[in-house]
Amino acid sequence: MQWPNGAWGHEDHGVDSIVDTAYTLLFLARGRHPVIMTKLKFAKSWDNRPRDVANLARWAGRELERPLNWQVVGIDHPWYDWFDSPVLYIASHEPPELKDADYQKLKNFVQAGGLIFTHADAGSVAFNRWVPQLVQRIAPGCELKPLPDNHPIYSLQYKLGSHPILQGVSNGVRLLLVHASGDVANAWQQRSTKTQRDHFQLGTNIFLYASGKPDLRNRLDSPYVPAAPGAPTGHVAIDRVKYDGNWDPEPAAWYRFSRYLQWETGEAADIRPVQAKELSPSVATLASLTGTSAAQFTPGESAALRKYVEEGGVLLIDACGGENAFTQTARDALLRGAFSGAQMLPLKPDHPLYKDLKPGLANPSPLRMRPFAIERLGQLAPEVRLLKLGKGYIVFSALDLTSGLLGTNTWGIVGYDPASAQKFVRNLVLWTQEHP
Repeated sequence: MQWPNGAWGHEDHGVDSIVDTAYTLLFLARGRHPVIMTKLKFAKSWDNRPRDVANLARWAGRELERPLNWQVVGIDHPWYDWFDSPVLYIASHEPPELKDADYQKLKNFVQAGGLIFTHADAGSVAFNRWVPQLVQRIAPGCELKPLPDNHPIYSLQYKLGSHPILQGVSNGVRLLLVHASGDVANAWQQRSTKTQRDHFQLGTNIFLYASGKPDLRNRLDSPYVPAAPGAPTGHVAIDRVKYDGNWDPEPAAWYRFSRYLQWETGEAADIRPVQAKELSPSVATLASLTGTSAAQFTPGESAALRKYVEEGGVLLIDACGGENAFTQTARDALLRGAFSGAQMLPLKPDHPLYKDLKPGLANPSPLRMRPFAIERLGQLAPEVRLLKLGKGYIVFSALDLTSGLLGTNTWGIVGYDPASAQKFVRNLVLWTQEHP
């Protein structure tokens, strides 16, 4: 809507044009600030505390020395519009009246990397009873549990000694939902920054946990990847290995990657969850195996995985969330068990898998780590390992790649930053097609 001479407004010159241009520039300058929380608007009492998030944003912005915004979004909006902020705030004293389609939107939001923060205004019993029902709609099989005192939300930016007790729901990698059963937002509404400072610190910690602390993105930099225009130029089959355990902690990650791949290469990835015995290089030359907890593979599954690689398949193994119990399973049961005898190959910085990747400061690996991973492990982290077995290969990463495919910067994940993870997996797809 900008005029050729640079002005904005109904006309390209005159006093009104100057005013309109000044207002537009002011809006653009301030409207891009990170959004601390998006408050969900729904039928009935969604706004008991009209200034709660506004006051929190003002306080947190001063503390972090970074201007922060807040906003309201309707339940009728597409769920990917909510990603202006990594946190969706649902507050009321009564259960919201939501439709099945609304619950599906909330489920899509958390699976795509978002965090829902629910708040029982005035400690409402009715709202607290509704939250477990919400959990079963957006994360079936998961349980709402009190967060332990050593959880990063209580210490990420502000170390809180005494604090309101929060409950949370995790997929084994990150929190999907955080619930305040007591009244935290009343302090925000009343601007009680001196008498209840810990409530403001807690709200800020929640935001920084979801945003990744140092990586505050502006509101227009959404992790959502829309479908590429037009039909793909080709299709790449990628199998995801199912087993008895948490084999699919991030259900949306690979589907987002498929859209990313089409934007990057023109080709789309066809994702297929399969049992190990169904793997075949003639169907999919690339397969992914991930997890968050210890897993036991049957002799049949181990034999099927080995057969797939020996016949020319490429198997990507990573610990979703990074350096967890699944890491040890992968090393003991697979690398030293099912894949014993595999030849370790050097993965030098100029290897095709590292194309377009740039290392972080003082980090010899081309894969850039997340700030939390550096804080936890230092600069020298375990590198990606490439092993050859028969006609195929195993690519093993003890650090997280899978959740990186979501494009989000959630704190607490020991892995590679999303940009590095996406490029590495893209390179792996292209290398798999060309090399074996």
